[in-house]
Amino acid sequence: QQTLSKMAKPLNKQLQNLKLNVEKRNLQYVVAVDDSSCALHAFRWADFIANANDKLAIIHSFETELQLKIVQDRYPKYAKQNDKRYSLEILDNKHYDPDQRIKHFVNMGQKQTVDMLVTGLYGKTYECMEKTDKKAVVGSTSDLSLRSARCSSFFVHRDIPIPEQQSELKICVGVDGSQNSRHAFETAVRLLAEKNTLYVVHIETEYSNNDELPQQYRSNNVIKDYTKYAEEAQKSLGFKVDIQVKLIEGTVKISDALVGFAKNHECHIMLVGADGMTAYCNKQPILGSVSDECVKDAQCNIIVTQINEFNSTPRGSTVSM
Repeated sequence: QQTLSKMAKPLNKQLQNLKLNVEKRNLQYVVAVDDSSCALHAFRWADFIANANDKLAIIHSFETELQLKIVQDRYPKYAKQNDKRYSLEILDNKHYDPDQRIKHFVNMGQKQTVDMLVTGLYGKTYECMEKTDKKAVVGSTSDLSLRSARCSSFFVHRDIPIPEQQSELKICVGVDGSQNSRHAFETAVRLLAEKNTLYVVHIETEYSNNDELPQQYRSNNVIKDYTKYAEEAQKSLGFKVDIQVKLIEGTVKISDALVGFAKNHECHIMLVGADGMTAYCNKQPILGSVSDECVKDAQCNIIVTQINEFNSTPRGSTVSM
């Protein structure tokens, strides 16, 4: 049996290796598109946050000829303009349904690692609804991304406009003492450009200072650690950004606090680690899993990060006790 404290040292080593790997290579984004305006908006957001040398693979999983025609009218121009940055691929393997093709492409169909799957939070089905019937229901491809993709997932909200200036971008990231939330922080830092704002937000709960809690999860240590990480990040970036570490106390539900913070501070993107806010101490939850709730409730774009092959608690698993 392993405790969280015993796992901390090897996990730190794994995260260091991951950070080195991320720093050495460019990121591979995969943008799943259909004929909806939300999908086009998702692509534009991915293009906005991607670094200059990152790559964007635009994929369309065939359903109808009409959809295909619109996609082929809309997206090939990007690959023609810059084939080193953009590519377009039509997925039409008849052995898989449309969503399964995307899952296969992201998880197994590429030799290179897919770092982030980008989807519109609400796609074509939502756009076809009558105004009186529209509800905040996650689309099937977005739900697949959240449940099955072995990479980080970027969910783009149709109502969040892209800033007119790169410098106007505001990001918040929810953190605790887990390695998954540390990876979310590192991902957020990678997205920053000059004069951007990053809020590093820790939610203190009734479990946050429990005596049985490993030291790294206690709120005072989380704030101390991330204050140091923020200072290191500012130095390593080489340009000026505004990184603020925030503590929210007295909250009942973590996801509500994060969603409320992002709304009140007009954040464009929120990041959380996949399963990073779930930990156990004597089989009692320290922090409830918040990624699902944030995806459903956030009024901004949201990125759920994964540590990929270094992830000790992949989505759907639990910490071994």
